[in-house]
Amino acid sequence: MLVGALRSIPSKRLGVSARGPTLRKMPKKYREIRLALRDAGWAVLRQRGSHEVWGRSGETARIVVAGKDSDTVPVGTLSSIRRASGLEHLR
Repeated sequence: MLVGALRSIPSKRLGVSARGPTLRKMPKKYREIRLALRDAGWAVLRQRGSHEVWGRSGETARIVVAGKDSDTVPVGTLSSIRRASGLEHLR
């Protein structure tokens, strides 16, 4: 009976999938993004309010990072920063 009861609960609430327990990635914080960019040679070029424009010498690419250090970075924003910076470990 217990097995049937567990099947009726959505797997998202249990943290398991059909393949077994899932390991969810921890969300990134803006603090982690800023540290990773700084370690990769990026620097803040200018800032207005919470928006920072990051760049690297010799490159025309710019990355805008906007958010408090303790805020969680949305998935789409993280993907955009990862593509623009080339930092694949920001997953």
